[in-house]
Amino acid sequence: AVDKRGIVWIGTFGDGLLRFNPESETIIPYVNDPGDQTSLPSDEVYALHFDARGNLWIGTGAGLTAMQPATDRMIHFTHDPDEPRSLPAGEVRSLASGSDLGLWVGTTGGLCRLDRVTGEFRRHAVHFEGDVPVPLSITAVLEAPDGIVWAGSEHRGVYRLDPTTGEVRDFLHDPSDPFSLSDNEVYRIMMDRTGVIWIVTSIGANRLDSKAKQFHHVGNQPGDPASLSHDCVWSIWEDRHGDVWAVTEAGLNILDTETGQVRRILSDPDNPYKPSYNSFIELFEDGDGRIWMGARDGALNRYEPNAKVYTRFPADPTSRRYPNDDRVFSIAADADGHIWLGTMTGLE
Repeated sequence: AVDKRGIVWIGTFGDGLLRFNPESETIIPYVNDPGDQTSLPSDEVYALHFDARGNLWIGTGAGLTAMQPATDRMIHFTHDPDEPRSLPAGEVRSLASGSDLGLWVGTTGGLCRLDRVTGEFRRHAVHFEGDVPVPLSITAVLEAPDGIVWAGSEHRGVYRLDPTTGEVRDFLHDPSDPFSLSDNEVYRIMMDRTGVIWIVTSIGANRLDSKAKQFHHVGNQPGDPASLSHDCVWSIWEDRHGDVWAVTEAGLNILDTETGQVRRILSDPDNPYKPSYNSFIELFEDGDGRIWMGARDGALNRYEPNAKVYTRFPADPTSRRYPNDDRVFSIAADADGHIWLGTMTGLE
């Protein structure tokens, strides 16, 4: 994540939070210190989110932290089993802004909304057995412009919540219903600029028909080149032109937001009009509209939409023009437009 000053913030799984200043090329780590209650509560960072006021919200393995980047002041919110107005669980997996400056928080124990005025959490049960609410892990959350909240879970599909009335409806995979959710394990929920909601699961992507409350599954169909190149979708992302990209285990795909039809972009190392690798896991659009593509085991690629050409940047530790490591897991730009890479071996 990048703040308004161009500072790059990087959440890690085990090494805390890193703050990188591109101008001074310095890194400040924020880690847990058991003897310091003002330090980061956990070195496991699952989610980062900037609100409209520029505050950084950090979802960790031991609660939620709000930080003012200008002062580094941290405010911690924890789970208290005896306090129903606290977090439902300590592990925070997903974050999203809500109306009236509220913050939606998905934890391994359920969904809640933080009231920024009182500092209290209102828990919203979405899964029940009979009339008894049952905790579940919320992996993705989105508040739509109409105020409806969509919450994705680890193993129980997706839920539609009306916060005003408390009405909840769940959407699960049904093998006998082709318009049901493709799988119950939800990774991400995104709304594109046309208002279409996309839900990524462990088996493909889903385009929601909001009126009919049906899902159009976008997945891999063997022998059909107009289908998704692979059902394992790492992420879904929208560029400035409104094209929705699905990043899969076996190639890039551009999805038609109206029909859900797919245009595959498969690799060809010898063709400059094709990417050099299939299994990308990170896409980033810079200020000039160029799309940078990071892979877990392949060269960094940069796509020029106007020329439709891919430039490859294979790892070369002896050159300042190329990264030191091909395994690029995160990409960001600072205020001056410089591209920064998070690789397996460090920040570049």
